[in-house]
Formats: sequence, structure tokens, C-alpha cells
Amino acid sequence: MRNLLKAIEISRPLLWLNTSMPLLWGAIGLRGELVASDVVLFAFFLFPYNYFLHAPNDYFDFETDARNPRDYTQPVAQT
Repeated sequence: MRNLLKAIEISRPLLWLNTSMPLLWGAIGLRGELVASDVVLFAFFLFPYNYFLHAPNDYFDFETDARNPRDYTQPVAQT
């Protein structure tokens, strides 16, 4: 359970809607309605997509972020 909570923290839940909502808007704009596959894609873009986007960024930019006092916060993937 602790690992799952850490993975959720790494995926930055506050940014989940930034990546998932445009998908729904596009689906509604294209078809005029939501179908089951849209909901599945929405769920994918909530957690897995954001996890695999932000975890490598935290890992590979650790030194750069540490040197930049303006943007530095402890990267969650390093803790």
C-alpha cells in the first residue's frame, strides 16, 4: 500500500486533469458523445500516463533541479 501511495505522489495528482481532460474534450468534440473506450483512455491518462511522464523527469533532472533555487523542490521520485 505504501508503494502505491508513493507512485500516486510521483504521478502528481494535481496535474492529472491537465492531461486527461483534453482527451475527453476531443472525444466529445469528435463524436458528440462519450463511449466506453473514451472512459478507459481517460482512466489511463489519469494515473499511468502521468506516472511515466513525471517519474523519469524527476529522476533524470535531479541534479539540475537541485542547482536551481527557484524551481527546487525535493523530487518525489528520489525519496
